[in-house]
Amino acid sequence: MKIIFTDIDGTFLDFGGYIPPSAVEAVRRARAKGNKVFVNTGRPKAEITPNISSVGFDGYICSNGLYVEENGVELHCEFMDAALTREVCLWMDQFKLGYFLEGRDDVFTNPYFFPETLASLGQEAADRLERSFPGLFRVCPLVYEGIAKINLVNRDGKYEELKKLFGDRLQIAGWTRTGRPNEMAEITKLGASKAKGCRFMLERYGVKAEDSYAFGDTGGDADMLSYCGTGVAMGNGTDEAKAAADYVTGTVREDGLARAFEKYGLV
Repeated sequence: MKIIFTDIDGTFLDFGGYIPPSAVEAVRRARAKGNKVFVNTGRPKAEITPNISSVGFDGYICSNGLYVEENGVELHCEFMDAALTREVCLWMDQFKLGYFLEGRDDVFTNPYFFPETLASLGQEAADRLERSFPGLFRVCPLVYEGIAKINLVNRDGKYEELKKLFGDRLQIAGWTRTGRPNEMAEITKLGASKAKGCRFMLERYGVKAEDSYAFGDTGGDADMLSYCGTGVAMGNGTDEAKAAADYVTGTVREDGLARAFEKYGLV
């Protein structure tokens, strides 16, 4: 048995929400062969939308390793400190920065997120984001308890300021949707990582890292691409992801996931 971990955005589906039928078939064939296939994503569980959950994965590792679920049963869940979450949000509020908070069961978006996204990414990218994450565009009262991650639309060097102010207490990393560095900032607990989620599941099954496979496309996937026995970066991936991988496959729309599953005999 092999254990397979796949990122979602930019790996299993593209940023417009398109899932290649070949990717769905590859996951199902891999499981039918006796392998385990887990989503390993930065998304919270609340953003595992029906087009993903209907595929039939063995489970979900969400919020960069802070939430783990298998066959509908929650196995592990961690949150940020509520007081620290509130402190960060109040700091961002004074600059009217757009952000959203990720909980296990819901996302909480502040009023500035959509206009800031539009200004930063442009209409086309904002539309793609809304198609992929419809819940982000529903403004609702913020809560600070039970939050696993904060995502900020970066502008005016606020990402760098954030790291200086909170970098000793929180893990802060930049990520991109259009290829420009640090368009967004991802804020979570120290020690959160996708590799942490991989390790949890491998230990649960008593499977060695050499018998695991990871698929991803960004710097946020680099740790799991390096940790697993075989790391595969998508052709649409960033340089950081490709550098961490053992193999670079095609893009999402080139059936890159399915092609790599075939290459490594997972199906």
